[in-house]
Amino acid sequence: VLENVFETDQFERVGSDGNFCGGSDGRFIHTTMDITGDGRPDLVVTDRCDEGGAGTMRWDVHENTGSGFAASPTAWTLPEDVFETDMSTDTQWLLDEHRTNDRVGLMPGTGYLDLAIAALDQRSDRAPIEVSEVVFLAPFLVADGDAATLRLTLDRDAADFVISSSSTGPSHEHARGRIRRLDEDAPSPVDVDSIRARCGERVTEFDRYSNPQLQWGPRWDVLRKVEYGDSEAIATLALSPSSIADLTDHRLHPAILDLATGGALELIPGFTTGDDFFVPFSYGRLRLHRDLVDQMYSHIRIRPAQDQETAVFDITVVDPSGA
Repeated sequence: VLENVFETDQFERVGSDGNFCGGSDGRFIHTTMDITGDGRPDLVVTDRCDEGGAGTMRWDVHENTGSGFAASPTAWTLPEDVFETDMSTDTQWLLDEHRTNDRVGLMPGTGYLDLAIAALDQRSDRAPIEVSEVVFLAPFLVADGDAATLRLTLDRDAADFVISSSSTGPSHEHARGRIRRLDEDAPSPVDVDSIRARCGERVTEFDRYSNPQLQWGPRWDVLRKVEYGDSEAIATLALSPSSIADLTDHRLHPAILDLATGGALELIPGFTTGDDFFVPFSYGRLRLHRDLVDQMYSHIRIRPAQDQETAVFDITVVDPSGA
């Protein structure tokens, strides 16, 4: 659960055209926001709005003088959106069900994406979203009995985000990237049958897929089968019935995406399960056209290797219809 530290959605519209956004005289006003910190409500006006209704990066603030609002406005720059949540293995399954072999809770990279999308959803109302230029900088680890505050800062102008944490010591930055509302149309459905026909070289099925370097809880029991072809594979994924309710709050379910992107590492030349351990370092671009569902296919293609230490994949995750 993310709590917005600075709420900016308490606007009502005025304007003869009645438009929610736009219109030559369409405006948003707020008459009870104390901008100057003197305890008196100031008149705040913005002449455009974004998807979340908070307006432009700059507001016109007519200060409350005590006898009325000042006739001339002051341009005031909006602060960044800041979201915080307290994280522990007792309260967050993202940590409890994704642990190191030492039983320390470890935030998966897909968990950062999930948090960024949840933050932007407060502006865009579950619209399609693009996350790009994501880099994972340091692991977020929480031992049993400990807790730490995870903070997500979302820039209002460029939509850059930074995820950091603090407990008893200094703050640490864990991930950063960019996120925006996606206006482009969704691509045409994928022909799942034709991909599976190409991926008939070998098939691996799982009763319960595991990673020797990590300890997973039941939510990570999603990988059912991987079918391999030439430099490509298609993975079949399904949430357990007890976890389907997660999809209400997690549009990009971290466990599904984790295995959708990391379930076919055997495509990497020379990869040996148990000896090699590849961890996600970055996402160049991820587009969420539709919310994930409980059953998905992941079409995984490996790019030609640039070195032996890095693997790059192009991945398309679709529902059983190919959409």
